[in-house]
Amino acid sequence: MLSNHGETMIIVEPPKLQELARLRVSAYGLSERERAVMDLVAQGFSTKEISQALYISEYTVQDYLSNIFDKVGVRGRWCFPLPWLALRLVEVLL
Repeated sequence: MLSNHGETMIIVEPPKLQELARLRVSAYGLSERERAVMDLVAQGFSTKEISQALYISEYTVQDYLSNIFDKVGVRGRWCFPLPWLALRLVEVLL
């Protein structure tokens, strides 16, 4: 938004993919640890690999996944939120 001598101009443009993906992901209200688990899922890690990477038990990983799926309204990894995958892809490409 620019202002000059009492005049105001608003420029509207489509959001960049990374900005849009980040906004959609933040709307899920995930904790920092839940986001870490989702990052690893997005990278294709198994439950066992996630537990090893985060130094937590496989049961704890499953609890996190259950909480994540409840928050985003899906039933399993195969329904992984597309905005999260898009955000991870954009971050890798940039």
